[in-house]
Amino acid sequence: MASFSGLVGNDWPWDASEVKDVRRVSLAAFPGPLATLRKVRIVHRHHLAWYAQLENIHPTFTFDPRALGINPINGQPWGYDFPAWFYPTTESGTLLWFCELPAVRIHPPPSVVLGPFDGVLDWAGTSGETISMPWDRQIQPEYWSTRVSEFTHPAYLAEFCDPDGVVDLSWHSIAYAQVEAPWGAATLRNKFSAIWDFEVLAVEYVRW
Repeated sequence: MASFSGLVGNDWPWDASEVKDVRRVSLAAFPGPLATLRKVRIVHRHHLAWYAQLENIHPTFTFDPRALGINPINGQPWGYDFPAWFYPTTESGTLLWFCELPAVRIHPPPSVVLGPFDGVLDWAGTSGETISMPWDRQIQPEYWSTRVSEFTHPAYLAEFCDPDGVVDLSWHSIAYAQVEAPWGAATLRNKFSAIWDFEVLAVEYVRW
């Protein structure tokens, strides 16, 4: 019915070139008056790919997520992961909460060990790593993850009664890096991108 591919959510805290991305899908609006609409049911599926660049800039510390250690500030174990999620807004700017779309927490492979800074911030060498993951089977055993979202609140239902007959949804992604280490962000430079593909498989309008 409607789809997009390549929606990017970035976390590039050390790079001003980060760009905010958006994708749009259009759905047929409910053809009757709002008073007769009881529920909107949407079947959809998504796929997530991700890309990360890491560089340890500490002169002596080896960043090893397998090592035992606790961040004394918040009690979290050493390591790094990348939470990511995506969401739509309506033409009026209302956040349309697709509660079935998960907030994904991405973990780089435990084999990614970053030695002391090798003197070059190039996301490579003994202190850096570049990871490209077009399909992370730890997150998605199947290529597509299918979900069903249902809306019954009057404020949400009203968004599907657009008088021009079309419901336009704008999709956005949020992604960020979470680092736990003895020196936190002072130890690690990173870039992280989550890339989403999305398809609407069916839209059902349930009347009273």
